[in-house]
Amino acid sequence: MLGDYSASTHLQGELLGVLIDMIIRDASNGKISMDEVMRKMMERFSGKKGFTSKDIEQIISELCGRNLHPFFENYILGNKPVDFDKYLRLMGLQKKMEWNEVKGEDGKPSPDWRVYSWYKPNETEMRIGITNPSNG
Repeated sequence: MLGDYSASTHLQGELLGVLIDMIIRDASNGKISMDEVMRKMMERFSGKKGFTSKDIEQIISELCGRNLHPFFENYILGNKPVDFDKYLRLMGLQKKMEWNEVKGEDGKPSPDWRVYSWYKPNETEMRIGITNPSNG
């Protein structure tokens, strides 16, 4: 299979963390990363004190010198769709998506066997598998 396509309750947080890391690296010319955020969090909030999402937002904004309140409002506290192109550009990347109908050797539409459903042994949850599209 190409990557891990299983849904996870942690996936959204992992993705938002990567986006924040991209913002920090871009703002600091690659000198600061999410690692520094974690170090600052430990310095300020380890022990009994604890922290809030506002504290996290403040530390990240301090480190990268940017107001990240809109990011937190839109994606962490809110439910707006992420503009992935904006964040991929920070790494010099862009997304490209194509929809192509699978066709058989006769040129007629054919089932796409690269996408399938399956069950793990002893589980009742259906999973979706997606194989590498270039191996069609």
